[in-house]
Amino acid sequence: MSQISYADQQHIKDKLHSLPDATISTDPVALKAAWTPIDCDPAHYNRRLKEVAPGRIEFEPSNTNKVLGFISVLVALFTLFRLGVHPPPPGEMLISIGVSALFIWAGIRVYNQRGVSTVFDKSRGYFWLTIPVDCYGNDKIEKHVRFQDIHAIQLLLWQGRPSGNRINCYLELNLVKENGDRQNVVVNSYAGKNLLDSEKENFRTEVKTIARFLDKPVWDVIDICINELHESQVDKDYEYFFGQQH
Repeated sequence: MSQISYADQQHIKDKLHSLPDATISTDPVALKAAWTPIDCDPAHYNRRLKEVAPGRIEFEPSNTNKVLGFISVLVALFTLFRLGVHPPPPGEMLISIGVSALFIWAGIRVYNQRGVSTVFDKSRGYFWLTIPVDCYGNDKIEKHVRFQDIHAIQLLLWQGRPSGNRINCYLELNLVKENGDRQNVVVNSYAGKNLLDSEKENFRTEVKTIARFLDKPVWDVIDICINELHESQVDKDYEYFFGQQH
């Protein structure tokens, strides 16, 4: 991601009173918290919420990632099958086996979304996000938030150019802590500059599930962000660096 465009933070704060829950505009935590996108690893883009056990919900890889991973493994297995039926010279055989093994490894990683864990667990009273930082998944970055430290759930929208001149929309879900700090949970990307109502509502439905699970309010400024971006006469492009803290 090289450039993103997002609504002015102060404009969002000035319009908090227009939300269905007008008390947000006077909430000290809402006024203290940032309302700009959080830089996050694309490994936790496009994930779908699922209840895996009573008292535990997780974001899992999207079906697209699963299909791509499955295809990669299938191509590798087909290649290995052909090698068994029509063996090439020893040198080519070793290269083909090596490439096939790489495809299988990559396919499994894509299927599992690089091993990212995004979990809400009532038995532990924690949300945690675990991201492998090496290709083997040996070392991991783990970020966690206690449920009792969560003040609200924040929803943002922004636009970005992942490649060339193509513009995508991004819906971002963050946890806002009592001290105003934030932890990103997931970012879903959608092709095109204009977001469909169905895409917004599907995302909001998942967020409502989390809100009920945590018994926390939702600060949804998606529509404010859309209006701000549409009203802007000039797209403001910002460099997007991974790993920054907000």
